[in-house]
Amino acid sequence: MSDILRVDDLALLFAGLAGLLLAVGAFTSSRGGDGGSEAALWAIVAGSVAGVFLARQLIVVLACWQTMVLAVAMIVARQEPRGDRAAFRYATTTLAGTLAAVVPVVALGAARGTFDLNALAARPVAASGQVPLALLLAAPFITALPLFPVHGWAIRAHVAAAVPGALLLSGVVGTAALYALLRICLPLFPHGMSALAPALVALAAVGVLYAAIVAARQGDMRRFLAYASLCHLDLAALALFAGSPLGVRAAVIVTVSHALVVPALLLLARPRGHRPTWPWYAAVGALIGVPATSGFAAQSLALVALWERFPLATLVAAAGLVILGWAAVRLLAASDTAAVGPARGPWREHVLVAPLLAAAVVIGVAPYLITDRVTDDIPVAERAE
Repeated sequence: MSDILRVDDLALLFAGLAGLLLAVGAFTSSRGGDGGSEAALWAIVAGSVAGVFLARQLIVVLACWQTMVLAVAMIVARQEPRGDRAAFRYATTTLAGTLAAVVPVVALGAARGTFDLNALAARPVAASGQVPLALLLAAPFITALPLFPVHGWAIRAHVAAAVPGALLLSGVVGTAALYALLRICLPLFPHGMSALAPALVALAAVGVLYAAIVAARQGDMRRFLAYASLCHLDLAALALFAGSPLGVRAAVIVTVSHALVVPALLLLARPRGHRPTWPWYAAVGALIGVPATSGFAAQSLALVALWERFPLATLVAAAGLVILGWAAVRLLAASDTAAVGPARGPWREHVLVAPLLAAAVVIGVAPYLITDRVTDDIPVAERAE
């Protein structure tokens, strides 16, 4: 089994996080759908996501990735009248990225005679040839994260999908994409990713600021959350591309915080005019980075990791986070003052979000529980001389 699966602290952390989100999403989805076929799709997503996190064979990871993409698209398409168009955009965009990744995967397998990730990392491609291969291999994950400016599909899909589908897109797909960049692209093409880092950092920094500004213009909660999700995932990409062990740790904790907080907000979202309840206040606090929440630990660590090498990008990202925080507080206040009574959200949603928010608080108080899972032997994109 050790030759087939990667079972270490980081892989188990991401697999466990995805399992929690899948359980919450499947429970929410159980109120609709047509029974067996719906359950089968959720089972396929669970199995393929586990393959992305745990498989050690590159070809297996890519196959699991595409299976996950298609299964998630089918879930999104089945849940809402507008879901089919959103699912089609999502599937075709990510499929195009996956097809681009076939070139480096086949080339590496043919040249080295193996698809084992450890063996491929031990015999890297010459530095001069890594940039195009790194870009092609990263394409499906950058597209699905999504990194600005290939984010158009994500906004439409998040808004059109029912809550379970939106939870999959923001919490599971985005998390899997960041993990793949960390555990596949960086180890196989460290010099290529380093050469691409300035351009990727610039795009991600602009993405954080852009998403925050557009989020501030939204009165609809679902659209606000779609842009807030884009803002945080681009922040995770910023930290990852910073090219340092601290940046890797920051990227992991930003991703984990995002995967806990945004799905919680999706479950709690109510039409304007409903008074927010205590879980809503707690989730917004974690989103904007109130101290003692995962958002504070994640955002602080990301900005510190980014500052040494990319100070301008740090300032741009910090401005975006400030704008997003202001927008979240403004939207929260508008919902509160527009309420006509002490309306409460369904108890089911409160039960579902309780473990997500509890984990966000625990991570905020003790972030080392996450950062210690990232060991120093995980490669980073070394600076090009």
